[in-house]
Amino acid sequence: MTIALGDVRQASRDHAIAARATALSVTIAEGESGTRGKPGYSPSRVLNFDLGVMEAAAVSPEPAGSATPGDVSDASAGAGGGLPITGPRLDVLALSGLALLVAGAAAVFLGRRSRF
Repeated sequence: MTIALGDVRQASRDHAIAARATALSVTIAEGESGTRGKPGYSPSRVLNFDLGVMEAAAVSPEPAGSATPGDVSDASAGAGGGLPITGPRLDVLALSGLALLVAGAAAVFLGRRSRF
């Protein structure tokens, strides 16, 4: 039986990194009693389990302008450097705001006019 405390492992490759932390790792091995003291002991049954495991991973995008053969060209990647662009377009948003402003002004003008 082996008990290990505070095991941390991490790996990175290209633009990706990952880490795993274990609070408590327990290994229980069962084998023939006559072979336990000999080098190269190989148990017939092993039980491994971890308690309190936390994992995290992150991937960063390729830098803009670093096209390699077989990749999608930068022209089709969009203005976000390959990242998705979320939200409405600025011109549509500005025109919508202007239209609401004109409609509100017209409503106020027509509403005041009918009172007199």
